[in-house]
Amino acid sequence: MPRLVLEGTIITSLQQGLSVGVLELTDGEPTPHGTREKRIEETAASTEVLGVSWRSNLGLPNRQLQHTLEARQKLANVFREVRPKTILAPYWEDAHPDHVVASDLV
Repeated sequence: MPRLVLEGTIITSLQQGLSVGVLELTDGEPTPHGTREKRIEETAASTEVLGVSWRSNLGLPNRQLQHTLEARQKLANVFREVRPKTILAPYWEDAHPDHVVASDLV
């Protein structure tokens, strides 16, 4: 899902009084243009700007995301706790292997 569409969906949902949370599967690092500290700052800033109800991270390995029993259990535990009515996930066809796996996991 393109970032602007996702952000628009989040903002529109919040404006309608819905509770919105964001669950990341990885921290997005390592990459050639970032650091874990930078990602933490970006996450905090976007959480504040969007005004989401909660945000969490599963801590799965970036650039090596796999559809494993452990990953499924971590994700299922969050779904059981939060009990979302709607879940948005990456489109299942994507050039980035982690996005494909994330879609499959969700």
